Amino acid sequence: MDFGYTLHKMLLESIAECLNESRDQLVEANRHRATEETWKPVDYKNDSKQLNAVTLEMVNMGIDDFSNLVFDGGKVDLSSTTLSFCRGANAFVQDGLKLYIPELYGVLIESISSLFQEQLMMIEEALKRDDYLQEHEFILKNATFLLETMLPIIHERIEDCLGRASPELADLHTELDGLIAVSGAGDRSHDEDSDSDEEVI
Repeated sequence: MDFGYTLHKMLLESIAECLNESRDQLVEANRHRATEETWKPVDYKNDSKQLNAVTLEMVNMGIDDFSNLVFDGGKVDLSSTTLSFCRGANAFVQDGLKLYIPELYGVLIESISSLFQEQLMMIEEALKRDDYLQEHEFILKNATFLLETMLPIIHERIEDCLGRASPELADLHTELDGLIAVSGAGDRSHDEDSDSDEEVI
């Protein structure tokens, strides 16, 4: 019995370490990509084969309406870092669920939550930079996609596989209000409403 307990403990520690290391590597890769991000739509106009591959990849993740994000003959209305994040997060969740045992629920959910939080922090940093003022609307569009499209897909997949909801992930959706506040979009909307009211008067 002692041997079985020790072996089980070692297995838990090994899987938890693997999950944490994979998460950290993914976060580091995302941070590196963020330093090269221009916050422009990804342009596949001259590479229809790659566009088809990306579209199929996203649809297979569960983003059935991904084609609605394609415009102007081959541009995707998301940033390159957002597409890369979706790939990485999806792969992480798939691998995590393969390794999952009930005792690791907290580690898995915390790791997924951390991935999203780190990505949202990078988005917040971009919104605070003066050189991205013209891109605020597009940056927020990416944040909205992550929280209203990608996050629910992952949340549902986890709930289906584990048979339990993950309120920790669902609560991440509230982060969007904070990003909107940082961008000043809410204030601009309020000012526009005020101007409209003044015109009516």
